[in-house]
Amino acid sequence: MSKLYILEGADGTGKTTLANEILKQTKGHMLHATFEKDWDIRQYHSEMFYSALTLMKYQDVILDRWAVSEEVYAEAYRGGRQYYADNFMINIISDSRMSNPEDIRFIYCSNKDTIINHEANKELRVEMFNDISPVVKEYERYIGRTIIDWINYDFTKDNMKEFVEELRK
Repeated sequence: MSKLYILEGADGTGKTTLANEILKQTKGHMLHATFEKDWDIRQYHSEMFYSALTLMKYQDVILDRWAVSEEVYAEAYRGGRQYYADNFMINIISDSRMSNPEDIRFIYCSNKDTIINHEANKELRVEMFNDISPVVKEYERYIGRTIIDWINYDFTKDNMKEFVEELRK
């Protein structure tokens, strides 16, 4: 069976760069989560997960942002989340009767240059948020208390190609 890579982290942490390397090595498929205030975000994330499972019959799949992003960004910018990420992820994976949950790689992207990178990205493209520092703090808080086993990735320190090769094992 193929693998599911779930990438989380603030804007400017290298998620998409890492996702592209995974795609290069696996010839997989990427789903990138976004947010609209009128959506039922829990339903949206459920459908993303089940779409990923369907695609996993054929290839590796990357979720570039998912449930944790909702919790973190909602706490930082919208005054509260629609659900708790850990509970949601554990329940949906259990309910899916996924044949081998060990085929999921939870990857937390972070680095000391996140805020600087976000500022640089604002010069190149439109960013949803002017100040990413509240999100960085919320991710640190989340990672400090989560029960999910996250693999940490720092694109300023880790060799991306070797990191992906190790993930694929």
